[in-house]
Amino acid sequence: MPEMKKRNYSDVLSLGCIAAGGNLGFLIPPSLGFVFYAILTEQSVGVLFISGIMPGVLLTVLFLITIWIWCRINPEAGPASEKVDWNTRIKSLRGIVASVLVIVLILGGIYAGFFTPTEAGAVGVFGVLVIALVKRSLSFSGFTRAMLDTGKLVGRVFILVTGAIIFSRFITVTEFPFRLADAIVTLKVSPYFVLVIVLIFYILIGFVMDIMSIILLAAPILHPILVQLGFDPVWLASLTMVTILMGNISPPVGIVVYALSGYVQTVPVFTIFRGTLPFLLVMVIGLFLMILFPQISLFLPYLMKPS
Repeated sequence: MPEMKKRNYSDVLSLGCIAAGGNLGFLIPPSLGFVFYAILTEQSVGVLFISGIMPGVLLTVLFLITIWIWCRINPEAGPASEKVDWNTRIKSLRGIVASVLVIVLILGGIYAGFFTPTEAGAVGVFGVLVIALVKRSLSFSGFTRAMLDTGKLVGRVFILVTGAIIFSRFITVTEFPFRLADAIVTLKVSPYFVLVIVLIFYILIGFVMDIMSIILLAAPILHPILVQLGFDPVWLASLTMVTILMGNISPPVGIVVYALSGYVQTVPVFTIFRGTLPFLLVMVIGLFLMILFPQISLFLPYLMKPS
């Protein structure tokens, strides 16, 4: 935000980009949302990670096109910066080389089958540690603080995972999703009609709940119903994630917008919602394309499967 303010970008465009762009973090791997979804629906974490790449790229491209059109229509929203020669641009990339290497190491290793997603976490930590030691940017106090913060985070996550697994097992034992699916089948409605209703439901609860809570509460019930209706479970995971993200930035109660408003208290919430609306529109387009062309989500995961 400070960098965009420095270049006289409008608050509507700046905060809209931050809310919508930051929201994609739960779709593009490594995504904690996919980890929870995989645990609750007994899917492969690595496959779900890979399934989020193309939808994430699709939405990113749609966001870029949206920003370009926005600035063409209203140049004052995002005035052009001073031109920079390519030599300077290339030099500026040196600072992200280490981060890119770690990302390639983690995702490349998972995709190539060198290690599992769990092992990839350890490999990623080792890679970051090596880079920090080479750059001499890690002190003993910093290392200790990182370990303590990680311990606190892991403790919270394990409590959530434990509760989620118990809830999932309870739902499975009661056979509630399967009985509900059978009841839906007897109604003789189109499976796609049920799919649309479920996706709209995800958007609506995304207004008021964070993505982890939604997955923990809804996925164990709704996922088996849709799978029994004949939909691909990996494809469903991607669709679910996109619809929840839509709810998180949608008026009137988009939780991400209110969280962002807490950090930028000088800007009204209404202004941030104005900024997210164009991105919300293109997310609807992206979701429609994902439903129309399931291979957007399934192409890369299918490449991972042995022939």
